[in-house]
Amino acid sequence: MQETQEQTIDLRGIFKIIRKRLGLILFSALIVTILGSIYTFFIASPVYKASTQLVVKLPNSDNSDAYAGQVSGNIQMANTINQVIVSPVILDKFKVI
Repeated sequence: MQETQEQTIDLRGIFKIIRKRLGLILFSALIVTILGSIYTFFIASPVYKASTQLVVKLPNSDNSDAYAGQVSGNIQMANTINQVIVSPVILDKFKVI
């Protein structure tokens, strides 16, 4: 005959052990979190980094109020284009070795 062994799990006992060791569990989690944060922020170098710039042009209009807005918009557009031209992405492509 084949004998089967049965085990009874007492959940109250398990919770009692967890409650007894709760300080150690929380302390261990805190230490691991601190060490992981130190590694992430100070030791590890970023693997991937991206940035983008978007240039938007307003549609042309015959209205004089809109024309004043277009002049202001054109000045802002010129400043934006200037920033794009002197950005490291563009300057790195034309760097003389």
